[in-house]
Amino acid sequence: MEFRVFPEPAVSAELKKYIRVRLYTDNGSEAENKNGQYALELLNNAVNPLYAVIDGEGKLLASTDYNIAKDATRMTAWLKSAGG
Repeated sequence: MEFRVFPEPAVSAELKKYIRVRLYTDNGSEAENKNGQYALELLNNAVNPLYAVIDGEGKLLASTDYNIAKDATRMTAWLKSAGG
């Protein structure tokens, strides 16, 4: 997504409204295991890739996965509706 979908102009414009953070969960280190547990607790999901919008208080506002994120039009619509 980072190389194919995120650079699309409409997606890029929406992403500029957010602070982007990556949460690494899948290489097996202790920190990444903790990140995976955090993702599971917060999102009730640990599938990769998973995209989420979380407010400044840590509240989950929206989440989506590859099925939406793989398509620039759908990802743009999701970002617009997610609170950016």
